[in-house]
Amino acid sequence: MSISVIISAYINCTKSNISKALHSVFYEQKLKPRQIILVLDGPVQKELFDFVFAFQKKVDCDMLIHQIPESKGFANALNQGLELCKYEYIARMDSDDICLSNRFHDQVEYLSNNPNVDVVGSWISEIDENDNIIRDIVKYPETHEQCRASFMCRSPLAHPATMFKASFFKKSGNYPTKILLAEDALLWHQGFMNGCVFANVQKVCLKFRRASDFYRKRRNVKKSFKLLWYRISSINPSMKYGFRGHICAVLSFAMHFLPSFVKKILYDNR
Repeated sequence: MSISVIISAYINCTKSNISKALHSVFYEQKLKPRQIILVLDGPVQKELFDFVFAFQKKVDCDMLIHQIPESKGFANALNQGLELCKYEYIARMDSDDICLSNRFHDQVEYLSNNPNVDVVGSWISEIDENDNIIRDIVKYPETHEQCRASFMCRSPLAHPATMFKASFFKKSGNYPTKILLAEDALLWHQGFMNGCVFANVQKVCLKFRRASDFYRKRRNVKKSFKLLWYRISSINPSMKYGFRGHICAVLSFAMHFLPSFVKKILYDNR
């Protein structure tokens, strides 16, 4: 099966990180993608801009660089990338993460063997700014039923490690833009409510970069209030999570306002 890969880069992305990401997506894959779509979400550093255009000339696949003059949010960037996808399998990737060589092969194999599944993620490991592993394995549930149960309190998939069938977006629609920085949670909700089937490969396929400012960046009061309200008013009733879902939503909301060192402890023990 042929694969399109969507990567979004923005002003804070470094040449070093995107170089590692792109090399892992193409040169290091057991199963190479046919198409790479790099969305430059607003202005980027000149060094990065020059690098990606040089990289484009070297790869023997269809690599598109789509420039958005002014950033209007991550969901908008991904939706523009989706419009350019040619192939049935659509992989997501962040510009500072690293794919393991088995990722696309294992996810395509899983989707081929499970034709009812619309989106598959994987386990991940976590690395720091210097590529040192700081957490060997973060596990995610395998089956659709387990993913649905997990969504009550946490994301059922690691968004940068997902591979979609085009059928997912035909059923669910594209990335919603209701809440800035909560694109994945809202997309999973749309997917569940529109009959999409979720799963995760039960092995590590991605190194997720958890930089030192990870916890500080995740504090966003306006976003946290909106997500709390959306969880209580929409996700929990429609998913029939009941009172336990409300408790999870309130605890998640409260966690955003804890000191960074406390959030790190809770995150590492989740």
